[in-house]
Amino acid sequence: AQGYISNEITPSNYYTIKTEICKDIHGLHYGSNCVDALLGKNIHILSNVTAGFYDSDLYQEESLMSLYFLLFVLGLLITSSFVISKDTDKISRLISDPLQEICVKMKQMQEFSFNDDKKEIKSEIHEINQLNDSFSRLQTAVISFSRYVPLEIVKNLMKSKKQASINVERRELSIFFSDIKGFTTICEQLKPSEILTLLTEYFDAMEEIVSDTTGTILEYVGDAILAVWNAPTEISDHAEKSICCALKMQIKLAELRKKWISQGLPDVYIRVGVNTGEVFHGNLGSHNRLKYGVLGDSVNLASRLEELNKRYGTELLVTNDTYKKGDVSKLYLARPVDIVVVKGKSIPTLLWEIVGIKENASDEEKRICELQKLGMDLFLQQEFKAACNTFSEADMLEVEHKHRYNG
Repeated sequence: AQGYISNEITPSNYYTIKTEICKDIHGLHYGSNCVDALLGKNIHILSNVTAGFYDSDLYQEESLMSLYFLLFVLGLLITSSFVISKDTDKISRLISDPLQEICVKMKQMQEFSFNDDKKEIKSEIHEINQLNDSFSRLQTAVISFSRYVPLEIVKNLMKSKKQASINVERRELSIFFSDIKGFTTICEQLKPSEILTLLTEYFDAMEEIVSDTTGTILEYVGDAILAVWNAPTEISDHAEKSICCALKMQIKLAELRKKWISQGLPDVYIRVGVNTGEVFHGNLGSHNRLKYGVLGDSVNLASRLEELNKRYGTELLVTNDTYKKGDVSKLYLARPVDIVVVKGKSIPTLLWEIVGIKENASDEEKRICELQKLGMDLFLQQEFKAACNTFSEADMLEVEHKHRYNG
């Protein structure tokens, strides 16, 4: 159908429209008939209107404007997408960057590998600042908590993902007790602030030595130190390490003593007792209040040894169990002191004084210790006269050695 009734237009009129009018009509849809576009009833009205009123130049101008407008819209879309992309990246970094830093600090806290970087995490997002502030408070609390209890215990709690509960296990440990000789008298001579300064410097130095020898300080009791080896972390050479620690403490204290004397402070000496034996170690206390500690007869014996130093005028006493453990007798020069029944025990205990590291000892020092060992063997065999002569010979050598050393 042509879209109009044929008898409504004469052939001449149809010809006139087609040849005279249609030549100036532009913008028709491809394949459309001009007469149908002008007169037809089935063509969209807009097509009729635009077809009838645009001439050639105006149509070309309108086409260019349409093209320019289309390019402008496309450029606007591209530019907008680029700007939006940049803004989206910036917004995502405002969230992800500080969160990544917080995650790194959380990992460090879990492993207790804190660095000295005090850089604050700041964000334009209020909730992230609140999260960082809460985490900083938690980190400070955990660090402070680790100063009240052994660090290894805190690490184990972090790794276990469990709450601490009452729990102990039996294990052979080397137990170390030390205290400052005449501390009561020292306190009477100093002001409280001076006592605190001296003790802090002393404890700092001793704690570093204990940590360097893989020991764990359990308690500071006044001026006394209770430390253990082989708990909570297991080590095979715990007896050797505990004695090594005691000797290093004596050397470090000699350095501090010179400094303190130059400052007008009194002489400071320590007495140490070390025992090796099976004890219970773990979380002790009530369900609401716990502490990591050790429990057993071997702990009490180590404490008694420290007190016995006063009787024998010694500085480092160990039990026979410690002396015979591992390579202690090979590494360290020692001499027997006595066989005693300490308070609370019924079985006699052989005590040894650790003189020093065997490879650093002189031949004379080794000879003195050998004679004293021989004298103790003769005494135990009830050969008292031979034992007395041997001890006398050892005493004479020791007097000569001290005289040469002091001279």
